[in-house]
Amino acid sequence: MSWINIQHLYMPSLHVLCERDDHCLPPNQPEEPVSDIKLYLPSSITLDSNIVCNNRLCQLEWELHQAQAEDALHELCDSLHL
Repeated sequence: MSWINIQHLYMPSLHVLCERDDHCLPPNQPEEPVSDIKLYLPSSITLDSNIVCNNRLCQLEWELHQAQAEDALHELCDSLHL
């Protein structure tokens, strides 16, 4: 299952953005390298796009950002103690 299909499973209206976006590949093309894949996170989708997003995805993104911030703070504290 490709990354686009997985995102469409949780964000059914995402095809609207994909059609406007050059990053979506035609069906017969090989998949993009993972480093080049554009993630359509809930926070990156604007309100005017009318994309419906699962509330659980919004919560998961928030938790991801919170964990990244905590990791950065721990790393900073460790650096300051040296």
